[in-house]
This record gives sequence, structure tokens and C-alpha cells, in this order.
Amino acid sequence: MFLRNKRRNGASLRRFLTGAAFFPISALPWRKEAEVFLDHCKKKQCYQCIDLCPEKVLVPTVQGLPAMDFSKNGCSFCGKCATVCPENLFFPITTKPWDLVVSFVKEDCVAFANVHCRSCEEVCDQDAISFIAQDDGSPSKPSIDLAKCNGCGKCVAPCMTGALRVTSADKLFFLQ
Repeated sequence: MFLRNKRRNGASLRRFLTGAAFFPISALPWRKEAEVFLDHCKKKQCYQCIDLCPEKVLVPTVQGLPAMDFSKNGCSFCGKCATVCPENLFFPITTKPWDLVVSFVKEDCVAFANVHCRSCEEVCDQDAISFIAQDDGSPSKPSIDLAKCNGCGKCVAPCMTGALRVTSADKLFFLQ
């Protein structure tokens, strides 16, 4: 049965077998402090934010809280999750949504195994991902411009090996 259906948390069999199984992140755009959000949202469990998400990147966790699932799509920062919330758990959507960015796990990126792949660059609306030509003629290697990256996660799903992660800007494991 597992071979036909995706797991409830969005991980595909391919990602599971390659060691790139998906784990939702609890950060939501414009979310206030984690402790306040987790306490009030857990009590309410209304799921309005999950129901209204047009990209369907918000999923319920086993704890009953919304989390971001970048395994199928990225966030468009439409603001519906923040505006529909009946509690005061989000900052105004006119502010920066979060301090998350995308980073690479070099060992998992096929470009570093001399395979031509640009799936992440092709879907990046911010032009934050570019590929740098190599002097030795090997396939170009990816680079992320952190000033352009908004952490939307659109590049995560197309990556066949799960080499991309949405992470806090202060906890980067980024390849140069």
C-alpha cells in the first residue's frame, strides 16, 4: 500500500528510500513567537489556515498544529493563513513573513556528482538560485543568493534527491 500512496506527512517513497524523507517545519509566515503560537493554536485546532492555503503547503501535524510541507509546493505568501486566524497569532502581513532561507546539502546535490540538473533554479521565482560554470568543464554548481531568497520553498519539491532545505538564516549549512 505504501508504494501507491504518499505517506501522510508528504514524504514520497523515493525521498524515503534516498534518505530525503520530508519532515514538516513548524514555522509559518508571519507567525508570532513559537511558544505563544503553539499554546494558543493547539487549544483551538480550527485548521482554518490549512483549509484556506491555496498552495496546500500547510498540513496538520500529529500534534494537531499547522506546519509547512514543501514536498509538493512552495509558499506564495498570499497571507491567507495569517488573516483567517481567529486568534492574534500572526504579525501583520505587511511585514517580512519570516527569516527562513533555502540551503543545500552538498552531499545530496547531484550537480556535485557531475550530473546536469537545474530543477531548483528553474522554479525559483526570486532568481536566488544560479549555477556557476566550472573551469574544468564539469557541470555547473548551484549557488544561492541569500539576499534574494525569501524562503518560499518552491525549489524543494522538484529536487530529486532532497538536497534543499528551508532553514533559519542563522543556522545555515550552505555550500559555496
